[in-house]
Amino acid sequence: MESVKDVLERIQKKGKSPNKFSKKSFDSLMTAMINDPEFTEKVAVVKGGELKDIKDVAVSKGFRCFLRQVVEKAGIDSEESAVVMEPSFTIDNADGLYDFITAAIYEYMDAGNTFELPPKEDFKGNISLSQKGESTKVSEVKNPRTKESLGKWKSVKKPYKTLVAHSPCPAYLVTRSKVGD
Repeated sequence: MESVKDVLERIQKKGKSPNKFSKKSFDSLMTAMINDPEFTEKVAVVKGGELKDIKDVAVSKGFRCFLRQVVEKAGIDSEESAVVMEPSFTIDNADGLYDFITAAIYEYMDAGNTFELPPKEDFKGNISLSQKGESTKVSEVKNPRTKESLGKWKSVKKPYKTLVAHSPCPAYLVTRSKVGD
C-alpha cells in the first residue's frame, strides 16, 4: 500500500498549470489516506479572526472509527470490529467514495448552502453554486485566418449553474500600517 506522501509525489504538478483531474489519482490518494495511519491533515484553529493553533487531524483514524461503527451496526461484536482500527487492516480501494463525497457536496450546495473548506495556516475558502438565467448574445463572427466577416450570429445560453469560489486572505495574515500623512 502506498503512503500518502508517495501518492502525492507521484501525482505532483509537473508543469506551470495544474494537472487535469484524474479520478484514478484521486482514488489512489483516498485509498492511501484510509490506509496510512501516520497521515494527518493540518487544520488551522481560528478564533476571533486570530490564528490560535494548527491542529493535526488524523483522518485515517476518523474514517476507521466510522467503519467500525458500520460493521458493529451490521452485527459484528466490538471485539471483532476492533480489527478495523489496526494498521495491518488495509482497504484495497476507495471505489465509490469519490461519487459519494462529490454528490454530498453538490447536493448540499444545490440546496442553497455554502460549503466551507477547513482553514489552513495560509488558506480560507468556501464554494457555492449560483444560478444563471437564460441569456442571448448577438455578435459578428469573423474568419480567424482572413478576418473576413461571416455575419452576425446569435448565441443563446439556457439557464445553468456556475461554481462560485470565495477565498480571501485570512485576517491574521493581513497587517495594516499607516503610510505617510
